[in-house]
Amino acid sequence: MGQAEDGTPCRLTHTVPIQALIDTGATATAIHHDIAAMLGLPKIDMQKVGTAHGEVDVPVVVAAVLFPPTEAGHEPIVHHLRVTAMNLGREAMLFGMDLMKYGVLEVNRVDETWGWSAPR
Repeated sequence: MGQAEDGTPCRLTHTVPIQALIDTGATATAIHHDIAAMLGLPKIDMQKVGTAHGEVDVPVVVAAVLFPPTEAGHEPIVHHLRVTAMNLGREAMLFGMDLMKYGVLEVNRVDETWGWSAPR
């Protein structure tokens, strides 16, 4: 049994590897509503979200986000987070600024590479 950041108890039993679009313009992380339903993520709230098409009410679910180990050997990081479940079109997940606080994102536009590491 885990807890969301706000202390809401939750039990997460399934994992699925998905790719996320890093969206520095997104305040909060979002997962595609079909994936949230497939995983049975617990709905804990509703929230208004601003989109390109205006404001919409969307469910808030609890999800565990696992970051893969980096080449430097950092261990995966697991957090139980409140994320919105919504129609993201072709994207499975939007990696919002709320996740940025859990690590260091390094983007190398010259070599077209990026890395994620735990804060030191």
